[in-house]
Amino acid sequence: MLDIAKIDAGKFEIVYETFRVRDFLDEVASIMMPLAEKKSIEISAQIDPDVDFITADMVKIKQILYNLLSNAIKFTPEGGKVGITVAYDEGAADKSVLSIPHGDLLRFSVWDTGVGIGPGDKERIFDEFEQADTTLSREFGGAGLGLALSKKLVELHGGTISLESSLGKGSVFTFTIPVTSPVEAVQPEEPEAVGLTFPG
Repeated sequence: MLDIAKIDAGKFEIVYETFRVRDFLDEVASIMMPLAEKKSIEISAQIDPDVDFITADMVKIKQILYNLLSNAIKFTPEGGKVGITVAYDEGAADKSVLSIPHGDLLRFSVWDTGVGIGPGDKERIFDEFEQADTTLSREFGGAGLGLALSKKLVELHGGTISLESSLGKGSVFTFTIPVTSPVEAVQPEEPEAVGLTFPG
């Protein structure tokens, strides 16, 4: 809750560093493994061979993935599957929050074979204090802040997050962020209007 308030107040800093994606994902998967093993859930990671380094806030990207993976494990029945896939997504550049004329985006997808999310919940699932209206969500509870925080952290990196899901078939949460820091992309100030008139 405090993190969301800080972001809304513009007091949440992004600390950029360059790190290897494969090493980072290995660490995330190893931390989530015990949680998955408690429910006999198979957890896997698939990384495109071309993916190497990224410049981002590693702590906050971890937080996004922990939120998405913990939700995936929570709402996947025993014996199910959860996974992460990572690949470049050049075609999504025009959909990002920031203008990125010279830089690819990296796409992270967290998928599961869980209970899924109905069409009526997809629009509000990223809102604060909102949860999908399923039996499992009522059973396991939670404040409904994890996805709202994840969305804000993705957008702070200049990226976007989306959801594909079907009830009873599982969900895929996908977020894309720039491969390199967008900090240098400073937009020039708009020139002041000088009151020129043009012929019609």
